[in-house]
Amino acid sequence: MALSVLRDIATNLHNGVHYTLMADEVTDSSNREQFVICIRWVDSGLIADEDLLGLYQVPDISSATLVQCLRDVLTRMSLSINNCRGQCYDGANNMSGIRSGVATQILKEEERALFTHCYGHALNLAVSDTVRKVKLLHDTLDTTSEISKLLKYSPKRDTMFEKLKKELAPETPGFRTLYPTRWTVKANSLKSVLDNFKPLTQLWEDSLETNLNSEIKSRIIGVKTHVRAFDYFFGLHLVGFMVMNHTDNLSRSLQGTEKSASQGQMIASMTVKTQQIVRIDESFQQFWQNVNVCKSASVEDVISQPQAPRKRRRQARLDDGKTPGDHPEKAEDYFRSVYFETLDLAINFILDRFSHPGYKVYSHLESLLLNAVNGNDFSEDLDYVCNFYGEDLERNSLLTQLQTLRVQLGAEKDLWLNDVVAYLKSLPSVTVDYFSEVFNLVRLILVVPATNAVSERSASALRRLKTYLRTTMSQERLNHCIILHVHKERTDKLNMANIGDQFVMSSTDRQNRFGQFSSS
Repeated sequence: MALSVLRDIATNLHNGVHYTLMADEVTDSSNREQFVICIRWVDSGLIADEDLLGLYQVPDISSATLVQCLRDVLTRMSLSINNCRGQCYDGANNMSGIRSGVATQILKEEERALFTHCYGHALNLAVSDTVRKVKLLHDTLDTTSEISKLLKYSPKRDTMFEKLKKELAPETPGFRTLYPTRWTVKANSLKSVLDNFKPLTQLWEDSLETNLNSEIKSRIIGVKTHVRAFDYFFGLHLVGFMVMNHTDNLSRSLQGTEKSASQGQMIASMTVKTQQIVRIDESFQQFWQNVNVCKSASVEDVISQPQAPRKRRRQARLDDGKTPGDHPEKAEDYFRSVYFETLDLAINFILDRFSHPGYKVYSHLESLLLNAVNGNDFSEDLDYVCNFYGEDLERNSLLTQLQTLRVQLGAEKDLWLNDVVAYLKSLPSVTVDYFSEVFNLVRLILVVPATNAVSERSASALRRLKTYLRTTMSQERLNHCIILHVHKERTDKLNMANIGDQFVMSSTDRQNRFGQFSSS
């Protein structure tokens, strides 16, 4: 059954011509390294598909081993490396290293196989870099992580919290554990701390009255002290509402199969512009007022007053005796500097993480299409794209078809990629060949994904199949089971009579025992 599914995928891949490689590594329940291999391709209807091709149990995760696995899979699927137009992996050195990573080795064989660092991973790293650079935010997430451990790893404290929540905050959602490596749930976890602030502060008081060992007691006292500080309360609002609310929303929107790398860049630029707009003093004043309103409305009795940090003497080698110190005189000035520093770092890290060499090509591809349909000059983009992709696009035909497409779309300005794709999808089948080169151009834009989410989800499916009760499952059976599990729709469409005949015909004994399943 699994082989029939793979044959169906292979047939569709050959119709799509160009494809993108997507891969990830994961350790299964038997402590074996599994290499998850997926592929993205665009069909004749300009619909992007992402399919799992299987798992590879590897002895190590060196780049040479992983490249050999990819070559073997492509050979088995009868796919040529020369038709690869994209690669999407995480930022691990063995995958994206500039000297000998998997992406680099594939690029040496096919320079048009552009590498994209998965935007989901890139965004997660940008947020982590921002938090790590700002001490107040770093301390905020450390304290929240400690709250998660003390609460969720103790059934006793978890039960105490549920009881307190029913008494003090019955209408609010429950506490959400902070997962540092998850892409999209950090903001909800920080908000759950604010929503359950009263039950949590009371929980630490009640917990200290029970019998605790010295280590747990000291940890609870530390958390109790930190959550009462205004710095922590301010940090929850700043990183939760001003940073992670936006980045979580961006991450969710990037994970759809229909999102291409160029569309991901456009969505990321919207988030950056939003952060730039709120980076003004008026926005800080409103934010500062909201924080103080929340403090006075709900938890005034337990939160300390905002204070500026203690003055420190300037280092002797930097003190010329004339320059005034830069120590903030008021607490509001200090928190204003943290506010602006956080937004600056978030903006810069997102821009830096989303910039990579392949983006220049994506930019020219999209600019060529959009400038053409909007009536702008596109000669420079046309030259660049045709020189880079070579035989993939026929220059003269593409130029003619782009001019015709502009006429067909009318005089409307400011068309986006989605508008053009929707129009091309609506064309009757008899006119598709008339815009064949335009279709090829759009496929090259859409074939490179924004994220490697399909590999991540396939890795999650592995945990459901190879549990601690199935650690002796063979690799072949595991591979076949996960193919059927992930490709549920294709599995449901299988002709079981034909499958039965294939099973029977492979053995003379089976032929004598079962006969023929199909009626033909």
